[in-house]
Amino acid sequence: MTLRDRTFFRISLLLFLLIAAINAAESYFEFWHRENDTRKVVETRVIFLAQAMDPLILQNNHEGLHNMLERLKGLHSGVKIAFIEKDQELYLSSSPMEIPPVYWRQRNPSDSGLLIRKFQDKEGEELLDVSVPIGENTPYVLHAVLVKSALRSGAGLAAWTISGLGFLAFLITIPLALSIANHTTKEVDLLTKKLSDHRDQLENLVKERTTALKRFEHIASVTTDHMSFIDTNYIYRAVNNSYLDAFKKSQEEIVGSSIAEIHGIDVFESGIKDFIDKCLQGESIQYQAWFDFPGLGRQLMDVAYFPFKEDDGKISGVVVSSRDITEKMQAEDLLRESEERFRTLFSGVSVGVAIYDAVDNGQDFVFLDYNPAGQKIDNSSAEEAIGRKITEVFPGAEEFGILGVFQRVWESGIPEEHPVSIYKDSTISAWRHNYVFKLPSGEVVAVYTDETARMQAKEHLQAQHDRFTAVMDSLDAVVYVADMETHELLFANKLVRDQFGDCIGKPCWQAIQVGQSGPCDFCTNDRLLDQQGRPREPWIWEVQNTADKQWYQCRDQAISWPDGRLVRMEIATNITDRKLTEQKIESSLKEKDVLLREIHHRVKNNMQVVTSLLNLQARKISDEQALTAIRESQDRIHVMSLVHESLYQSDDLNSIAMKQYFTRLADDIARLHSASAKSIQYQVVTDDVTLCINDAIPVGLIANELLTNAFKHAFADGSPGKVQIVLQKMATGKMELIVSDNGVGIPESVNPLESKTLGLQLVIRLTEGQLGGTFEVVRESGSAFHIQFGPEQAG
Repeated sequence: MTLRDRTFFRISLLLFLLIAAINAAESYFEFWHRENDTRKVVETRVIFLAQAMDPLILQNNHEGLHNMLERLKGLHSGVKIAFIEKDQELYLSSSPMEIPPVYWRQRNPSDSGLLIRKFQDKEGEELLDVSVPIGENTPYVLHAVLVKSALRSGAGLAAWTISGLGFLAFLITIPLALSIANHTTKEVDLLTKKLSDHRDQLENLVKERTTALKRFEHIASVTTDHMSFIDTNYIYRAVNNSYLDAFKKSQEEIVGSSIAEIHGIDVFESGIKDFIDKCLQGESIQYQAWFDFPGLGRQLMDVAYFPFKEDDGKISGVVVSSRDITEKMQAEDLLRESEERFRTLFSGVSVGVAIYDAVDNGQDFVFLDYNPAGQKIDNSSAEEAIGRKITEVFPGAEEFGILGVFQRVWESGIPEEHPVSIYKDSTISAWRHNYVFKLPSGEVVAVYTDETARMQAKEHLQAQHDRFTAVMDSLDAVVYVADMETHELLFANKLVRDQFGDCIGKPCWQAIQVGQSGPCDFCTNDRLLDQQGRPREPWIWEVQNTADKQWYQCRDQAISWPDGRLVRMEIATNITDRKLTEQKIESSLKEKDVLLREIHHRVKNNMQVVTSLLNLQARKISDEQALTAIRESQDRIHVMSLVHESLYQSDDLNSIAMKQYFTRLADDIARLHSASAKSIQYQVVTDDVTLCINDAIPVGLIANELLTNAFKHAFADGSPGKVQIVLQKMATGKMELIVSDNGVGIPESVNPLESKTLGLQLVIRLTEGQLGGTFEVVRESGSAFHIQFGPEQAG
């Protein structure tokens, strides 16, 4: 065999093996990617539909569930059947067929994620069962059964196409191989001649060819990322299929072309050239950026430029690798946002939150996280708690009962509430309310609030209520509170409850009265508020209860109830005994009043009898002086008789209205002196002054003497005049009687205080003796007699 034939055979065999290796690798990755991508699509869809089915399960919406199963069944030809399991029995299926027991999922209580099982059916076909629970802690499980061989649908045709293209490429390269063989033969001949002088050059050439083949093989083996090899002249020397798919180009269009020819001079100059130049200097470059691919759309790529070094360390090109990280970055962004939201919520809530991990097979729990509100409530810190057991941080946890709650929740996964209870240890005594649940990842979370202030306030209020109730129940009086709108009894003390029974919640007119069809006519609600609806002063009144017939003195007042509304509080004291006593006294007083009136009437009548006797006696007396004395005595008796007559006719036996008395007295005196008093006017000024009988009789006698003197002596010449009688209360509190006239007046030579006449002597003695007063005469425009008496008020 000639050298040309050997070279041709070797190159052809090498090309055939190289193409066969590439075809085999591409076929393998095609089969693997088709199966893997299809399975991932189905898994993602199963998880999504399981989440969407949770509310439909709760609603028993079979139609909606069946539609979702149909959608899952039609997702790919590899999905053999989709169905829902409930407690290892068929709940709902995409097609009417019996589900073999092998499909039922065996899972632990804590197993809540995706489960994939491989098995073979009766015909030996390899199947995949993809299952995931529907919702949390439910008996429902969604299944999708896949035919593994069908997941590679289309991969076989692609593999045969690749093989055919490879074989075609091999046939096309045969002439090239022959040409290379011919050229190689000529070169060998030439090299043979120069072998002795250029042995080193030949070895270097073989080495370069070998390196180039290795380089091509290396690039071809990288298929998951977009791979390209660029030489020092910015020419594409090799690209993988991922690169071709991304840019929708073929090998022939890219390999051998420059970057500027493929992507444009602007793209090349904008940054790629600088990266390649730095890489050719030995620098590796990596960055992330968004790219718009004709075949894939917009993607976030992680791009790396690596210098490609030959065996001698010389850099002969650049390997560019780019990987799609769009979903990864989106997932990381979502995870970061979720983590930020959780941390914000965790740190910002006002309730305590602590996260624990079970240790010692659930016998104890270690702090994993501890929010600021919890640290404030417990007067602790995260540094003191995280990493330590709850029984170390809170020694009273077991006695408090929270440790048992943690253990039950951790074992069953069922949330549990620990009611408001008091926690105590050597440093803490506080009220806590806890809600405990388990995360899907297995941690136990306690959400709790500090109820100490509320419980202390409750205890304080209860103590106040107990004291208030004890005080109210100890009162010997009826005490109750009623709504002013509905009349509903809101509170009643023991006396009310004992007397009227269970009356709270009933209308007051029904509970403590009888015979009422509505609010009582004597209800005081309208008297307790002013026109602006504000409480007035207490209203005190008396009433006889219709139920027990007892008399009560009631003190009603509008007060504010704890809920803000105005209510009526009544405190009623039983005054039945007092009322009966008052009635007896009133009856006795009425009897005495009648008797006293009768006495005054008889005294008046007796005085009239005496006056009549004196009148009979006067008829037998001819002595004018004696007759005058008898007439004056009759006048004085008449004055006293008028007092008793006034008392007899008065509503008040203790006082006499002096205006009416003086008017009557003046009229009688004027009538006795009618002959000389025709031109005399008289006036009584007393307002509403009243006097008791002890003062009224001497005042009346004084007024009688002075008025009589005025009528007899002040106007003796018959000239007209005026007489006035005044009784008034002075600023000092004393009473003052003034009898005046504008007549001739008393001569300066006459001293009334030393007068020997019986009338003036009587006036002085009555003033000083009986009234304890003073007597003064004023001589101005006639005569005025001033008599002051009575006690003087202080201040």
